[in-house]
Formats: sequence, C-alpha cells, structure tokens
Amino acid sequence: MSEANYTFVSQQRVVGSNGTMWVTNRTRRIANDEGAYAGRIDHRVEEFPLGRFAAPIEYWGNESVYASRRILSDRTRFRGWSRTDQTDNLTSLPLIERTLAATDLSVVDRPDGARLVGRSLREPARLPSPPYLTDPRNVSLTVRVTGEGVITRWRLAYDATLTNQTVRVTREARLTDIGSTTVRRPDWVDTARAETLARDDEVTRSEETTRTEA
Repeated sequence: MSEANYTFVSQQRVVGSNGTMWVTNRTRRIANDEGAYAGRIDHRVEEFPLGRFAAPIEYWGNESVYASRRILSDRTRFRGWSRTDQTDNLTSLPLIERTLAATDLSVVDRPDGARLVGRSLREPARLPSPPYLTDPRNVSLTVRVTGEGVITRWRLAYDATLTNQTVRVTREARLTDIGSTTVRRPDWVDTARAETLARDDEVTRSEETTRTEA
C-alpha cells in the first residue's frame, strides 16, 4: 500500500442505554503517485462527558504544504497553512496495530486471503478507546487481509464502562478505490494560505509596535 492510491473510511460509534452518544466519521484520500492527500473529520455528539467537540475539519496536503479549514455552524473559518504535515494522527490506520496487539487472534484462511478473528483481550490497556471509557470487555474483532497482506476492512466492537453505565463501542474501517483514488487541490487552499500569511503579518507588526513603544 505504500505505492498504491486508496481511500480510507472509518466510523467510531458509542451507544448507551438511551441510544447513540457519539459518532466520529473520517475519510482520507491518498494519491501516492502525486504525493498528495486530503480528508475530512466529522464528530456528532448527542450525549457525552466531553461536551462540545471541535467543528468538522477538512485538510489537504502534499510533500511540501499542509492546509486545513474548520467548518463552523454560521460561517467557514480557515485555520491554517504550513510547510509541515500535521495529519499523522488523523486516520485510524495506526490504531489497528494497537488493536491487533491488544487482542488474542486466530486466523481463518479464505480463498482470497485470510480473516483474523478476535474474541478476547490479551492486553486491554493497549486497546484504543475514547476518553472516559474504562474496563473494555466482550470484544469482537474481525480483520480482512488480502493475499498480498493488505488489510482492507476491519471491525472492532466491545463493551465498556462510562461513569455509571455500560456502553457499546464499535469502530469500522475499510479501504476503497485502491489504485484509482485521485486527490484534487481544493479551491480554498489559496484562501487558507492568504489568511494565514495575513495573520502572521499582523502578529509581526504588533510585535514591532510593542518593541518600539518599549
């Protein structure tokens, strides 16, 4: 997968006794042939101790530039443009490594690859969990692996304790459009760059004024 283009899609859901409490959706498109990527993260919170989550974020980057914007309820505000990649933790891909390490697995061979199945935890502390959740249990993990060793889909589900109630956590992820994903440079990137540079200029002028007055 280090050379192929692909789209990564994931959803994490926390469900309590009164229904869905929290949903996070992530999409990330990778165009390795162009050295570019783009994605979006959305949170929907109905009931959760964390309170209000950050507004949805869209981002785009390549080998030399990273840009992002947050989408607010009443307007769109561009948040950043820089020369460094800030998206290392924006997908769930690194989490599958911790999930596999935390779970006892068995392998089921299939004609087109293999399926990893887990029904118990080996190292519960390594299992990636949302904040405030404790005591993961009743785990169910299914991972589909191609004959080339590529994980194309996985689903994790388990119970956990949140304050005084039991909740069900599910995380599903998949790779799609392998070899055919494309990434277009969004129109808003130029605006994000201009606004970031304008803010930087304003900070510089303010610092110069402060030094002069001092």
